[in-house]
Amino acid sequence: MNAINALALLKESMATHGLHEWSAQLDSSKRRFGVCRPGKKTISISRPLCALNSDDEVRDTILHEIAHALAWKRYGENCGHDARWKKICVEVGARPVACYDGNDVTQPDAPWVLAHKETGEVFRSYFKRPNRNWSEIWIRGRKADTFGKLEIRPNDNQHKSAVTEPEHQQSNSSINLESFDKQTVEKMRYEALLQLKAFAKERGIEVELTRTKYSAVNCEITFQFKQPTPEGIDRQKLEFSAAAFLFNLTEEDYLREFVVNGGRYRLCGIKPENRKYPIIAKDDRDQRYKFPHCCPINFHENTRAVWLG
Repeated sequence: MNAINALALLKESMATHGLHEWSAQLDSSKRRFGVCRPGKKTISISRPLCALNSDDEVRDTILHEIAHALAWKRYGENCGHDARWKKICVEVGARPVACYDGNDVTQPDAPWVLAHKETGEVFRSYFKRPNRNWSEIWIRGRKADTFGKLEIRPNDNQHKSAVTEPEHQQSNSSINLESFDKQTVEKMRYEALLQLKAFAKERGIEVELTRTKYSAVNCEITFQFKQPTPEGIDRQKLEFSAAAFLFNLTEEDYLREFVVNGGRYRLCGIKPENRKYPIIAKDDRDQRYKFPHCCPINFHENTRAVWLG
C-alpha cells in the first residue's frame, strides 16, 4: 500500500473509533511498523513498511495502534500488550499479538553494508551509515586478508526503498521517490560522489562534497571541483592560512590543539562565510566539528587551550 492510501486509511480508522482529537502521521522507520504516542495523541505508521507490505498487514497495524490509543483512553494508562489491550484488539478487529515475526511482515534490508573492497564479500549491514576509519579495522580471525580492505557501500540487494512506489506502479527503467529521508539522501550522495570522482579523474581534477540540504520534497547536494594540489603541499593548510587573520589566528595555529568540554580537537579549517560556526576542527578520529568564533585562553602560549563559550 502506498503512503498516501495508508495515511488516508489511518485517518479514516481513527475517526471511526472516535479518536477525533488524535493526529495521524507517517514516519521513516524501517524496524517497527507503527507506534502510538498517548502523550502527544498521535499514531504514526512506517512509510517504508507500508510500501513493502499488503493492504491487510497495513490495516492490521493501524488497528493494532488504535487499540493502544483506546486502551489509554479507557484506562488512563499505558496498558502495553496486556489482557486489556488484547480485548480491545478483538473489539476493533486487530490480531491480539504484541509483534509479528519475519514471516508476517516484510522488512527492508539495511541500506549499507560492510564489504571487502576487492572481493565484494559482505560482512555486516547497517541501517545508518557508520562513520569510522575502516582503513585500520579488520574482521576478527581474518586480519591478513581484510586489514585495510574494508569499505561501506550501498546494499545492492536491498528491497524496495522506503521511498519507492509499490512494485505495480514502478516502471521497468526507473524508481520513483515519494519523499526524501536521511538514509535515501545519504545513499544518493554516496553514489553521486562515486560517479563524479570518475568524471573528475578523467579530467585531471578533484571533487568533494561541500553541502547537503533536504526536506521531504526537495534535496540539494553540492559538490566542489578543484585543481589537484601539488605533491607535498597541504591545501587545507593553505586555505587555513589565507583566512586565519580574520579571526586573530596565524599560520602557526594550524593543527593547534584545544579542549572543549573534555574533548580534544585540532584546528584544521576556517569557513568565513559561516558567520555562526566559522571554525573547523577535528578530533583524534579525524571527525570534523564546527565551532563558534570565540577567543581561546592563552592560545598562543599553550598547546592545550580551552575554548570559551
